[in-house]
Amino acid sequence: MNVLSLGKVGNFHGHFREPGMLEFKGAVEEAVNYSLVINMMNWKEELDISDIGAARIKIKTFLTEVLKTESRCNVFLMPVLGKNMKPEQLQTFLQNINDLPIIGFKLFPPGQSTNSGYAPSTEQAGELIDVLSKSNMTLAYHLEDPNASVEDKERSAVENILPQLEKHAGDMRRTIEHVSTEETLKYVFAHPNMYCTITPQHIGLSLEMLESVKPRQEDDAALYLQRHFPGFYCKPLIPSEKNRRILLDTWLSGIDKIILGTDSAPHETSKKLPGPGAAAGIDLGDLYWSYLAASGASPEKVIGLIRLYTKNGAEFYNIDLSGMKDYVPAPGMTDLQKKMMGIREAYLER
Repeated sequence: MNVLSLGKVGNFHGHFREPGMLEFKGAVEEAVNYSLVINMMNWKEELDISDIGAARIKIKTFLTEVLKTESRCNVFLMPVLGKNMKPEQLQTFLQNINDLPIIGFKLFPPGQSTNSGYAPSTEQAGELIDVLSKSNMTLAYHLEDPNASVEDKERSAVENILPQLEKHAGDMRRTIEHVSTEETLKYVFAHPNMYCTITPQHIGLSLEMLESVKPRQEDDAALYLQRHFPGFYCKPLIPSEKNRRILLDTWLSGIDKIILGTDSAPHETSKKLPGPGAAAGIDLGDLYWSYLAASGASPEKVIGLIRLYTKNGAEFYNIDLSGMKDYVPAPGMTDLQKKMMGIREAYLER
């Protein structure tokens, strides 16, 4: 099958970062191949919605910089909820963004991902979700419990934090982004109006795979990845082999609760050097090649699932794909995609 005939394909979870940052460039160059991309706006500074005019100008400036890069794709935005946002400010903001391509909001746990230090507390988040639940906006969860051990953050968040947030969500459409555990998948399947994204890195790699390449001495799995595999350091972390297999089987199943999203998150090279300061975020590259390298499935199978999970995403976000350009994959795999595939195949052949 000709991989150039994928049709309308969207990446419903990407990161362009913000205007003026070098790490912004690579994500845009990748995303212009897609029919659409949803950008998670976890900028260095919280979006100040107390001044609606200034917030609109900042967003429009950002869009101008994105779109001047010969963008072939349609760009949609997901601002991040912040601790300084007040419910009444959010209500006013929602009333003044009908002309902007904002389709939802992202909720990070405090201090658990890039530029998430200004994330609201669980109580504050609940008050903001109350407002969003009365609008046509969606809500995307990044689930990690700041008080849990590094390898148990997502599971603990699903058990201890998510129920507190969900009390405020009502019937609004929600996603859990970059699912990495069986417990999270079970939660998604058990709740209406709840969907998820499953990334290539979470179905293509496991901690056991990496430990077969470089034996682990560190108690802290995050530090282990930062020191020895900074290119594969992300949050939530690369899963256990048990969870990876469950995630892969689920992704290959074609279930209607999955939306296509890679969590592509480029950083400047200096921020991904081996060591405890390595930044979280994986930039595998082009979407088709990433899932092909990660899944081990045939090109025909991967293409079919990419189309299906794009369709699921378009229906979830009420996006009309009909007028968009077709997705043209990159010519081949990146070095990081090849490295992931090699590690996976070597481990499975043992």
